[in-house]
Amino acid sequence: MALGFSLKERIRHLLSLTPAAKRSLRRQLKDATDEDVERAVRRAVGDCPYYAPYADLLADGFDLKKLPIIRKKDIFDCSRQMVSRRVWRPLLMHKRTAGSTGIPLNVYYSPRAVIDKDCIPRYLFSLIGDDLKSGVLRDRTTNGRFVQPVGTGHWLFSPYLLSADKLDEYLAEMQRIGIDCLHVYPSALNIFARLIHQRYGVSPLKLKGIFASSEIFSREDKEFVMAVFPGVKIVDAYGHNELVVSAAAIDLEPFKFFTGVGYVEFDDTGERLPNGNRICEIVGTSIVNRTMPFIRYGTLDFAELDPDGNVVSIIGRSSDFIVNKDRQIVPCLFLNRRESTRNVINRQYYQPAVGKFVLRLVVNERFNDDDRRMLAEDLRTSFKDSFDCSIEIVPSIPRTKRGKQLRLVQDLNLDDFR
Repeated sequence: MALGFSLKERIRHLLSLTPAAKRSLRRQLKDATDEDVERAVRRAVGDCPYYAPYADLLADGFDLKKLPIIRKKDIFDCSRQMVSRRVWRPLLMHKRTAGSTGIPLNVYYSPRAVIDKDCIPRYLFSLIGDDLKSGVLRDRTTNGRFVQPVGTGHWLFSPYLLSADKLDEYLAEMQRIGIDCLHVYPSALNIFARLIHQRYGVSPLKLKGIFASSEIFSREDKEFVMAVFPGVKIVDAYGHNELVVSAAAIDLEPFKFFTGVGYVEFDDTGERLPNGNRICEIVGTSIVNRTMPFIRYGTLDFAELDPDGNVVSIIGRSSDFIVNKDRQIVPCLFLNRRESTRNVINRQYYQPAVGKFVLRLVVNERFNDDDRRMLAEDLRTSFKDSFDCSIEIVPSIPRTKRGKQLRLVQDLNLDDFR
């Protein structure tokens, strides 16, 4: 599993791990075999009350496709039944997650599962380099300032306070500390990169790498960031609190799925992009997670697959789809040309009604009629006559309590159109 890093870099990281983490990481980096999948599923059927009825479905031989695809709405009130009987209950920890679906789910972890969950993200992050000083553009600071130390080698820079007026303060503090790596939400990074580009063209920061996670990071935004930070290595990580699917992409390469974490199926939705690529839902089956395994878990996350089966991008969550005038659900894939967003700082998509699409923009003082005209042309090219489109200039776009930004806001319930 190359992922753009040398064998020497990967070995160096392995040597830095505890014995338990080393064993877990080796399992997760190994591609799962058919025998691994069958073993994991049969173990879950034998150990977890929720899956006990699956025994009859597998009585005549193992065929994963015989088993139903489960979703969060199917299991949100019975997650305890999905926990293995082999786990001593007093050791269990849990996290309540809603993710992109808004449906709450209690996810349970044993001490082993906690180690398992952290292995791939730590592995990917540390491969950027040694002894990094990391600037974290993700969460809200608690000291009232825009920067706050959050452990050895990490400084939190608030995405809530980032603006054109404060840009030079952010850059000066990062340079004073010697920040050489960023850990980001892609939406916060995009604002940071655009502010830098509009003022300086190219970033004065000399970064070794950028670790992005927790939000969709489009190819167009990656290309823009790579132009603002020349020579930077981008690690785009994808995963779940459920510890069922894990993947990463380096720079503009396709995503590599770690099937040692979870076996992955790509369930074809039948939708096709203008370039002919398929849109498929990501469906995962736990391999490494023995505490609370998931079998054929429909993530409601969607991937773009090229004709060779490469995952060229993860294009959105279930909530990143919109409804056109014909009441059909289509992916929200409006992507601006770079020249038309030269004076745009931030953006958000809004659908107030069926067949309506609003592009919300935060702009700088140089935004003019030519910019608006180019964006309107982009909208017409992207959507043709399937949507009535408009552009709305707003002073700011709110973030969630965790510092994320919703890419799309809707006044519709997509379940009414499925």
